[in-house]
Amino acid sequence: MIRFFRKIRQRLLTENKFSKYLLYAIGEIVLVMVGILLALQVNNWNELRKKEEAEIQLYHKIITDLNSEQAVIENKIRDLNAHQNIHFQIYFESQGKAEYNPTINYKSLYTYSLVQLFFDENYSKSLPLINDNETHNLLKKYIDQEKITTTSNIQWNEIKTEHIKPFLAKHGIKNTEAVFEIQSPDDWAAVSYSQLISYPKLIEQYGTNEFDQLLYELRVYTTWLLHNFNLLKKSNREFEMFLKNKLGSEQTSSEQRLSPILLELLLEDKTVDEIIEIVRNENPEDPIYDISEAALNNLGYNLIADSQLNAAKKIFELGIELYPNDYNLYDSYGECLFMLKEYENSTKAFKKALELNPESVNSKRMLEQLKTKG
Repeated sequence: MIRFFRKIRQRLLTENKFSKYLLYAIGEIVLVMVGILLALQVNNWNELRKKEEAEIQLYHKIITDLNSEQAVIENKIRDLNAHQNIHFQIYFESQGKAEYNPTINYKSLYTYSLVQLFFDENYSKSLPLINDNETHNLLKKYIDQEKITTTSNIQWNEIKTEHIKPFLAKHGIKNTEAVFEIQSPDDWAAVSYSQLISYPKLIEQYGTNEFDQLLYELRVYTTWLLHNFNLLKKSNREFEMFLKNKLGSEQTSSEQRLSPILLELLLEDKTVDEIIEIVRNENPEDPIYDISEAALNNLGYNLIADSQLNAAKKIFELGIELYPNDYNLYDSYGECLFMLKEYENSTKAFKKALELNPESVNSKRMLEQLKTKG
C-alpha cells in the first residue's frame, strides 16, 4: 500500500503537476491523521471494554462474597439471639418469674464472639475502580456498616472479658469440679458440654446490685450488637439484589445459592406447616432449598429461641422422619419435648440418640435430669 502511494507521488512530480501533487499530499496527510485517530479510538474502546469487563468481574466477586458474609451474619444473629434469651432467662429467674432450665448452658454468660467480616479488608481499595456512582455508594455504605458492627462486637467481647469473667471468678461460679470430672486430657467436646457454671453459686448472686448491673450491660450491649448485625444483614441483601439486577438475571443464575428454610419462614412469613409442605415436595437429588439435617436442626432451634415450642417439635419430627439415623435430631427433639414437659417422650428421644451415638454427652446429661422428673 505504501509503495502504491509512492508511485502516485512520483508520477505527479514527473508530470510537473505540482498543484495536484500538493492536494494529493494534503489528502494523504489527512488520511494518515484519520487513521491515527481511528486507531486511538479503537484503543480507547478496547480499554473501556476491558474496564467494563473488569468491573463486571468485580461485581460477580462481590455477589459471591456477599453470599458468604451473609451466612456469617445469619449464624451470628442466631447465636446472639440465643445469648439474649439466656440473659432474659437468668433475669427472670433472679426475679422469681422463671425456674431453672436444665437445657440452658449457663456458660454462655462468659463466652465471647469471634466474627470474620471481611468486606472492609477486601474491598476498600476497590472503591476507586467502580465508576458507577450508585454501586460505589452502596459498597461504601456496606463497608461503613460492617465497621460499625465490628466495633460493637469488640465492645460486646470486652464486657465478657473485662467484667463478666472476673465476676464469675471472684464469686467462685466457674465450676472447677465439673471440668476435672472429665478424665480424658484432650476431650474438648466433653468439657465444653459439662456444667462449667456452678448454678448454686450463680443464684447466690441473684438480686445483688453487682449482678443486676452486669445483666444490664449484657442486655444493652447484646441489643446494640444485634441491631447492627440486622442492619448489616439488610444492607447485604439490598446490595446483592441491586448488583444482580444491574448484571441481569441471566448472568447470575449460575451463582444462585441454596435458600435456607429459615429465610423462607422469616422473610416470606411462611407458617411451619407451609414449610413442612415445601420440604416434603422437594426433590432430594436437586433441592431448591437446603433441607439437610443441619438446616432442619437449626430451624428447630430458631423456633425454640422464638418460644415456638410446638412448631419446633413439628420440625424435629420432620427431620427424624427424613433422617432417621441422625442422633443430633433425636437429641434436639428430646430437649424440645423436655421444655414442653413431655418427659416420657423426651426420655425415649434421648435414649434413641444414645443408641445412635453412645458418646452423646448431652443425651446422657439430660437422661440424668429426667430421672428427677419421675
